[in-house]
Amino acid sequence: VKATSQADATAVGIATVTLSAFTNGYSYQRPLVIDHTKVSNTDQINFPALISGTYAFLANVANGGKVQSPNGYDIIFTSDCQGTQKLDHEVESYRATDGTVSIWVRIPALSHTTDTVIYLWYGNNTITTSQENHSGVWDGNYQMVLHLAESAAPYRDSTINQYASTGGTLPVQSTGKIGSGQTFDGASQFIA
Repeated sequence: VKATSQADATAVGIATVTLSAFTNGYSYQRPLVIDHTKVSNTDQINFPALISGTYAFLANVANGGKVQSPNGYDIIFTSDCQGTQKLDHEVESYRATDGTVSIWVRIPALSHTTDTVIYLWYGNNTITTSQENHSGVWDGNYQMVLHLAESAAPYRDSTINQYASTGGTLPVQSTGKIGSGQTFDGASQFIA
């Protein structure tokens, strides 16, 4: 980089800038800022946060995005900007065509006085398997977490308990408060 003074054209400064790739193998990183004013009166520990929406950059490369895996396997989250402190996450849904995601991330400490920053990483062509840790997202206080994305039993638990239903009949999915939802009729619709 060469800078010349506008007041004195003979005053010149030269500096060398070296750009290097991230050392964790990922090509892209974005900070995600969690507004502390959205956190109630106490800091939250091991808080599962939902990252959801449609982000063109999270589409698969075949669809114009930056994610290498058609399954979204090369999407991870870290607590540090160097990408070394990986956070537990669970991909509830990933759509490669347009980057629509619904991903749960366990935030180790979520402050109610200072914004919390985590980092989203994507674009690593060496990743060929899921980087998720479903049960790590949900601490021991959760007995069962069902996302009910299955079209039929068994319905799978995301906690460390790893419960699986032996049967049941769910109603048709509809729009819910977060993603899709169901309304059980209390008689013929149930999870066993």
